[in-house]
Amino acid sequence: MRTLALVALAVLLPRASARSQQDSPAATNGVALPPRVIEAARLADSRVEIDGHLDEPAWSAAQEATDFLQFQPNPGAPASQRTVARVLYDDGGIYVAARLFDSDPSALIARLARRDEQVFSDWFYVLLDSYHDRRTGFAFGVNPRGVKVDLQYSEDVRPDAGWDAVWDVATAVDAEGWTAEFRIPLSQLRFSAGAATWGVNFRRHIARLDEISDWSPVPRGGTAFVSAAGELTGLSDLKPRQRLEVQPYVLTGVRQVPGDIADPFYRPTELTGTLGADLKYGVTSDLTLSLTLNPDFGQVEADPSVVNLSGFETFFPERRPFFLEGAEIFRPTFPQFPAMFHTRRIGRPPQGSSPNDAAYAEMPEATTILGAGKLTGKTAAGWSIGVFDAVTAAEHLRYVDPLGLRGSAPVEPLTNYGVLRVARDYSRGQTILGALATTTHRALPATGELDFLPEAAYVVGADGLRRFGGGRYEIAGSLFGSRVLGSAAAIDRIQRNAVHRLQRPDATHLDYDPTRTVLDGYNANLNFQKRTGHLRLYSEVRARSPGFEANDLGYLGRADQISSNARLWYDQFRPGRWFRSWQLNVSSWGNWSFGGERQWTGVAMWGNAQLKNFWTVMGGTDHSFA
Repeated sequence: MRTLALVALAVLLPRASARSQQDSPAATNGVALPPRVIEAARLADSRVEIDGHLDEPAWSAAQEATDFLQFQPNPGAPASQRTVARVLYDDGGIYVAARLFDSDPSALIARLARRDEQVFSDWFYVLLDSYHDRRTGFAFGVNPRGVKVDLQYSEDVRPDAGWDAVWDVATAVDAEGWTAEFRIPLSQLRFSAGAATWGVNFRRHIARLDEISDWSPVPRGGTAFVSAAGELTGLSDLKPRQRLEVQPYVLTGVRQVPGDIADPFYRPTELTGTLGADLKYGVTSDLTLSLTLNPDFGQVEADPSVVNLSGFETFFPERRPFFLEGAEIFRPTFPQFPAMFHTRRIGRPPQGSSPNDAAYAEMPEATTILGAGKLTGKTAAGWSIGVFDAVTAAEHLRYVDPLGLRGSAPVEPLTNYGVLRVARDYSRGQTILGALATTTHRALPATGELDFLPEAAYVVGADGLRRFGGGRYEIAGSLFGSRVLGSAAAIDRIQRNAVHRLQRPDATHLDYDPTRTVLDGYNANLNFQKRTGHLRLYSEVRARSPGFEANDLGYLGRADQISSNARLWYDQFRPGRWFRSWQLNVSSWGNWSFGGERQWTGVAMWGNAQLKNFWTVMGGTDHSFA
């Protein structure tokens, strides 16, 4: 089937500074500068009031970070407006002050928005690489109206906007432009004791000019962001707090919902109550233990409604704070799909159903998490360690049959989930090797109602990457194996679902066995990319065997695939006569089954250009082969 998508005049208004992930690692196209360094000054007896007015004597005595360079529109050129940043610290936190000069303060764009909503506005950001591993970092941003943004970065360029830290910032607008004053508690950061040097960067966005500038230049067109940071020195005698934080909670509520008055389980008004606690303890200067007992995530933002008419499961991202914190430790060394560890499996809706003859039934909305704990951290030697364990309760539904007799049935067994992740950085983050193992164990009832669920499931594998050529090139790969054990009914259900479809009579390469009680498989990835410069390349090959299964504690959309993808693109970011920037890329893709059946293949070409008035013109075409 051939499709043609050509947009002759796709006009886009100027966008906000904090773009998508592909814009974050941008580039100066070969501008080579010595590493930038700023020394933090220790606060002795003085105190800094976070009010946006930089009138404390300590600020004037601190070293300046200035001479910002453009990220866009003219990479490597001096910023059009002067910016000065300074850093202080004490035993409790990091302080940052920014004076953002502006020749026309009345033209500042300062829109009010919710936290983490990166609207079209002027912005100032601080990036801290507190491990100084050039892979992970914490970003804190603010606009002139005081709207806060915080992001956690992993794998150099992967931002997580779901991370929310506790920190203070204040801003002020005056005749010279605007100012920002930050206090970032050390308790919100992770770092090694005795580390006197961190990574740091400062970024400014001037909305009316669509100009982004950095103190330490970030190479546009590449895939580097955290690794492009400068150095923050002078952090003497800085120690992670050996802290113990306990947060007990009592949650009560009243729920009123419409319903069927004939339903014996319907309650027009229902009182709810929950008792639980969260605990966080610094085991060592490098490792943090987090525990949650009987957690309640009722205040977490709900998932959007989705109408799914396919046989494939809808993917929902994690939103619960306990599972988001430290999640980067458990991620592989490069972005990949499927996800081997998908925390939304924990506390999921029960998988059982009511008896066929039930007239009315009351189903639990979610599986109760009895408790969960994790030990995470990164050592000064470059080891990343993550250990996770969670237990969910057995759940039952209540029902009434047509004769009015009441009963109950199990819909989810007592389940234990475990994860172990270990990784090591070498050569200042240019080489990374890691291993990951996940386990799922279910205590299935002896009555057999839940025998359609596997009794145990395991995924074990290793991954790694190597950067070379001064970081311009990267090769990465992974190999994971899976094993699922259960009754013949449970394994047959997996073989026949939309992910595997092993029962298809037309696919002679598939080994379907309805009496099987063990299912094994593997998933392998290998990719190569040229990361920087005007001309960039990405290529990947992947093999996922028909028997690979990761959905007990991961997310897998489809098995039985051999695929290859390649993309070549050229970027020109320096303004010319007609355009501020333009990009052209070509790509190809192909998917085949292990039997050689072509599932889908195609090629595409796409281009876009930003005009001098900040409007964007884009167009492209693609062809899918039958």
